[in-house]
Amino acid sequence: MDVGSFQHLNIDLGPFATFADFFFDGLIADWVVQSRISQSRENARWVLRQVENVKQRLEKALEEVEREIERIEYERQELIRKA
Repeated sequence: MDVGSFQHLNIDLGPFATFADFFFDGLIADWVVQSRISQSRENARWVLRQVENVKQRLEKALEEVEREIERIEYERQELIRKA
């Protein structure tokens, strides 16, 4: 009941205050969005570096496995030749 008596209350801020409200809200929103974009970009770069590190380790492991396969194949051929 008490709230009902204020429902016709109207505060006129004027055109400049309304413009400033929208303008600064837009700036703040843009700043927040830009900040999130920058953070997401940095996170993506970090993930990319991690993926590149894993890729390098896997490539090194693959080279080691290939060398081991070559060594075992050489030993197998030597055993066959001596038999």
